[in-house]
Order: sequence, then C-alpha cells, then structure tokens
Amino acid sequence: MHSFYIVYIANYHLQIRRAVKIMKKRKLRKIPNGEANVDREIVLLKELSHKNVMKLIDVLYNDEKGKIYMVLEYCCAVLKDMLDQTPDKKFPVWQCHDYFTQLLEGLGYLHSRGDQIMISHCHSHTPNFVRNHSQRYKARQLTS
Repeated sequence: MHSFYIVYIANYHLQIRRAVKIMKKRKLRKIPNGEANVDREIVLLKELSHKNVMKLIDVLYNDEKGKIYMVLEYCCAVLKDMLDQTPDKKFPVWQCHDYFTQLLEGLGYLHSRGDQIMISHCHSHTPNFVRNHSQRYKARQLTS
C-alpha cells in the first residue's frame, strides 16, 4: 500500500494536463529508506527518455509544508481498467500484440539501462501500465 503519496490531475504550464504525485516528507521518514527511495526515483526518472516510459516533467519542493511534488506525464487510462471494460474481459489478438509490443519496448529500454534500474516482478503488473492520449502505452512506478 502506498499511503505516503497521492496523485492528482492538474493543468501545468500552458494548460497541459499532468499528473502530480504529492508526497509528505513526514510520512516518508516513517518508511525504511523512504526519503532515499524517493530521491533515487527522482534521479532515475530525470535520466529516462523513452516513448514507452512515463516522463518526469518537474519536481517541486515545499519545505514549509514538508511536501515533494513530482509533475509527471499524464496518462489517461490504466491497462487493467480498459481490460475490465471489454466484453469477456479480453482484448482481440491484434490489440494484445500492439500493447505487448509497446510494453516490451519500454521494459527493454529500462533493462538496457543496466544496474541503474532494478525492475522487480511485483511492479510489472497491469495497473503499472498506462496509456496516454496518443494511444502510447507506458511503464510507470519504477520503485516502491
């Protein structure tokens, strides 16, 4: 359970829709390596650039409120939710092939980064694959 953050949809510069992940430092301190994990995630996301990996746009810190705001690319759909809305809870083969190819491209890119990124099996499940408005599927949440 990720009770140390909440994600909102916001209009960011030029009225572009973005996801904003808000974390409270106070709650992060209660989690073993909580602050270090978030710092590592921010460093990693800043280095990543691939069409099938969710992009970090900006990071804002509010020391007065003790909050960290990660501004991320907004993706409008979660693969699992889309699957749940289909008849018989399955996609046609051609659609599965397209989605799977995109997801493999994103995961392949992440694996090609070497020791810098560890992708755990528990993060490779459907809620962590999202779609943007351009019908491009992306991997998200690289760390717990």
